Amino acid sequence: MTNDADPKSPRNRSVRQAARERATELRSAQRRKDILGRVLLIGAGVIVVGAIVVGVVMSLRTTEPSATTTPANMISGGIVVGAELKAVRTDSQPIADPAKPTEINPAVPNIRIYADYIASDMGAFQKANAEMLETLVKDGAITVEYHPIAPLASKSAGSQYSVRAANAAACVANFAPDQFFAFNAAMYKDQPTEGTTGRSDDDLVKLAKDAKVSDASSIEECITKQTYKGWVSSVTDTAMNEPVPNSKLDKVVTMPTVLVNEKVYTGELTSSKEFRAFVLSIASETQNKASVSPTPSADPADPTDGATPGE
Repeated sequence: MTNDADPKSPRNRSVRQAARERATELRSAQRRKDILGRVLLIGAGVIVVGAIVVGVVMSLRTTEPSATTTPANMISGGIVVGAELKAVRTDSQPIADPAKPTEINPAVPNIRIYADYIASDMGAFQKANAEMLETLVKDGAITVEYHPIAPLASKSAGSQYSVRAANAAACVANFAPDQFFAFNAAMYKDQPTEGTTGRSDDDLVKLAKDAKVSDASSIEECITKQTYKGWVSSVTDTAMNEPVPNSKLDKVVTMPTVLVNEKVYTGELTSSKEFRAFVLSIASETQNKASVSPTPSADPADPTDGATPGE
């Protein structure tokens, strides 16, 4: 007969073994639970950090140039350069939004130039008038508004130079607007002729760097990726098919199309003397209009108001 009180009995040994196995199983389960808890905690931390990183990256991306937005400083479709060759700052906006005029001093004549960088006539105009324009703009006597467009894209042996050049101009306007005047002038030195492939993207990047642009790395990426290719297409289509704002033109019809305020220049493109006379005549008209408005402090009932004593 088996004595159940005997600890060495088979039954008691079986019970103790089962208890030990149960304890081992419970400890293993607890370890698995602890490990799982730590993994979940770490995983949650990674998810939170990841979400923060994604949020920061997305936030940064909203300030970067986009294929669906206009370049900064070109809200009118062009960039306005004024005194000391500094560009007027404007925000970017969706390409689908209509262009808006850049706010500038109405008492200062504004020259608007719509041009394709491969257009030979624009090259001739630039060569004849570059020095005069630089002097007048730098002194604040005028502002000049450059509208790079690409209607001659088919005249570059399949390289789409007109589009790539206008895109490069947009990149400079976005990232280094105060160097735009210098970059634009450089684009017409040794200008590619119509029917050739024009400059490569590397050449355009070098021109930008030679113009001492700020943020050269961003401009290089913008040029090589053709970030503003869609914008170039949009402003070109608008210029060639819709009325030109603040003018009597139904559309842009020549390369270049040059306006001083709302008046189209129809004179000889290679005559700096003729163009200067046209600009000065508009400037005189502008000043006369500005002088018609009475100053706020003047008393119209007093004819001596504002006169120098002794006059």
